[in-house]
Amino acid sequence: AQSGTELPMLPVHGKAELQLFQKLALEQTQFDAEVMALEWCEHVDGATIFPKLPVYLRTHHEAWKKNQQVKDAVERKKADVAALETINAETEADLMVD
Repeated sequence: AQSGTELPMLPVHGKAELQLFQKLALEQTQFDAEVMALEWCEHVDGATIFPKLPVYLRTHHEAWKKNQQVKDAVERKKADVAALETINAETEADLMVD
């Protein structure tokens, strides 16, 4: 390849790469694409994990961060949803009795 690597430089893709991204992102206190790209190289196997340019990691980080925020919000609201479901069930039972 022109970049001097024997493997293609592609965006984060596939289950193994998504899991690796998650692992490496959670290990960093402050996201640094250049540092992650170097750490990523230690996991490249040419089958499921391929080398990444920092630009691909930065791009994926933005989407990952949004997804993490949604997951966190859903987790924080689980107790509220459970309470509402209880109230709804009780209200529905009261309506059936009347």
